[in-house]
Amino acid sequence: MQVRRQGTACGKPFCNTRRDLASIACDGNGTCGISLETCANGFACQLESSPGTCRTNCAIDAECQAGFFCNAGACVPQKTLGTACTADGECGSGHCASGVCCKSTCASPNSCDGAGVCKCQNLTCNAGVSCTLFYPDVDVDGFGDKNGTPKVGCADTPPSGYVADNTDCDDHDANAFPGQTAYFTTTSKGVGTFDYNCDGMVEKGLPEYPNATCTFCPSACSGNGCSDPTSTTCGSANTQASLACPRQGGICLVNPQPIQTAAEIALPISSASEASSVVVIQLACCGCNDHAGFTSAVGCGLTGSYVTCGTCAAASGAVGSGTATSAATKTQTCH
Repeated sequence: MQVRRQGTACGKPFCNTRRDLASIACDGNGTCGISLETCANGFACQLESSPGTCRTNCAIDAECQAGFFCNAGACVPQKTLGTACTADGECGSGHCASGVCCKSTCASPNSCDGAGVCKCQNLTCNAGVSCTLFYPDVDVDGFGDKNGTPKVGCADTPPSGYVADNTDCDDHDANAFPGQTAYFTTTSKGVGTFDYNCDGMVEKGLPEYPNATCTFCPSACSGNGCSDPTSTTCGSANTQASLACPRQGGICLVNPQPIQTAAEIALPISSASEASSVVVIQLACCGCNDHAGFTSAVGCGLTGSYVTCGTCAAASGAVGSGTATSAATKTQTCH
């Protein structure tokens, strides 16, 4: 048998690791041996298109050995802590934060310093205390300016004049804040808004009934709850007239039935006539609580005629025969 010369290939080369290329060659004594070669310049051993060779260029970090990253086709050593970076793969720590290689992940509002340490903008917060954004509270109402420039600080030590909230729609007027229930006749001092409760809408405080006149509403539920038309005479003495007669809350029992025994209640409904004999609960009966309001649409902060309806002196009496209808000039409030 002829023995192959030493170094003669006797098998296909393969990647032993991402770093090492393994070659199989004859040792000159009739045995195939394996030799390892480290791929040069940080390139990885190639497994895909040309298996068993070392790469000579890269497109992604995975085509470089551990400890290297791909930069413009070349594999270069990963960067040390505090060195400028744009991606995690550039850093030996595996973390690029605030534009530098960092020891750990470092989410905003934290930032990584020049030593690669994640801090609350160079503050060291107590254990368990988060790094937080704080917003200016110029009007000291406990609500921060939603458009203000925030400051970073530890959650347990807010910067002076700042709060963690950022929902104030006018930070120069202490009357403007989310949840405000009061109504106002002038705009806020800072941004000049009637949206004092910061909900993005403007609600009027005083009711409006354009072109309405004072009449009497039905005094009781009947039919579908509002079958009687409004009237210029009242049903009972001292009834106050109204500018509107909307359907309002309440329950009317229509066609009330005698109390049934337990046995009768348990019986199944077997006919349409039996089904029609059940008690019907009529919701939204007519009411009459709209005794006063503007009789035209009035803008926020503007004035208009505010009418208060009078009463009748006796049953079937006219509006104003008891207490007279009055009108006064009022300013529409809003929030």
